Amino acid sequence: MKVDEEKAVVQHDFIQYRNFVSQILTDHKCLKSTWTPDGVMTCFPTVDGAALAATDVISGLEAYNRDVKQMRRDFSVRCGVNSGFVIFDESMPLEMISDRAIDIAGHMQMYAEPNTVNIAKPAIEPLLERTGFSPSGKVVDGHEVYAWKKA
Repeated sequence: MKVDEEKAVVQHDFIQYRNFVSQILTDHKCLKSTWTPDGVMTCFPTVDGAALAATDVISGLEAYNRDVKQMRRDFSVRCGVNSGFVIFDESMPLEMISDRAIDIAGHMQMYAEPNTVNIAKPAIEPLLERTGFSPSGKVVDGHEVYAWKKA
């Protein structure tokens, strides 16, 4: 994505992208997040908050790519959602927390198609709003995967 782009343009676009995503995370009550060079890992108090944040990021990408970014290639993302009780210390960085629930969320993301949210079946079952999620036919870490893609 960054190949043959001006460094200042890349820097601008990624700062603006981070601001775009951070606002969505805040809007959906993200408890903790950590950024990597090519993504973000987050923790929410509810699965609904996580799923809505993920779908809002993807829903907002069209406008972001059209109106904000300056690079030639569009931003696209893959999101993974899982649920579970994760014990963490507020002072500990999220990337230092080791938990199976986090691992599964990461694997859901890894196997998602571009601009899609993957969620494990046990995590989607209690969701208040499941509109747009449907069985993907995939199994990740022993869990059936439901996927959401912007219509």
